Amino acid sequence: MTMGTNGQANPRARLHSSTREALIYGLAGMVFALVSVMLLRRADTWYLTLGAGLVALAAVAFVAKAIIALHTDDHASPE
Repeated sequence: MTMGTNGQANPRARLHSSTREALIYGLAGMVFALVSVMLLRRADTWYLTLGAGLVALAAVAFVAKAIIALHTDDHASPE
């Protein structure tokens, strides 16, 4: 157990929970990247191009969260 910022005891994260989160975020990032490529191929106006760009940014955010979850998993100690 570790102490939280409010002085309360916090249980450590389980080793496999962040691996599961990384898998979910990674798959979501791949799906969003695929959708953004499909949208960009059909974009013929500025707002469709902007929408495809926003979906691509969401894909980047999901992949970043997956990397952070894997990094958390590397530093977790089994109990």
